[in-house]
Amino acid sequence: MTKVMVFGTFDGLHDGHRDFLKQARALGDYLIAVLPQDHIVWELKGKTPKKNIEARIEHLRNEELV
Repeated sequence: MTKVMVFGTFDGLHDGHRDFLKQARALGDYLIAVLPQDHIVWELKGKTPKKNIEARIEHLRNEELV
C-alpha cells in the first residue's frame, strides 16, 4: 500500500484544493492530509484562518479523496 501525505491550511476548500487532492490521491492508495493548528497558521501567514481547525478538518472529511 502506498501512502501519500499532503500539507496545507485548506481554509475554505475550493476547486484548486480539490484538484490538488485528486492529483495527490492518484499517486497512491491512501491519502493523508495534514493541517496546521490555528496558531501555527498565524505564525506562518501572519493571519488566522477564516475557519477554525475543526471546521477545516470536517470539510476535508467530507471530501471522498482524503
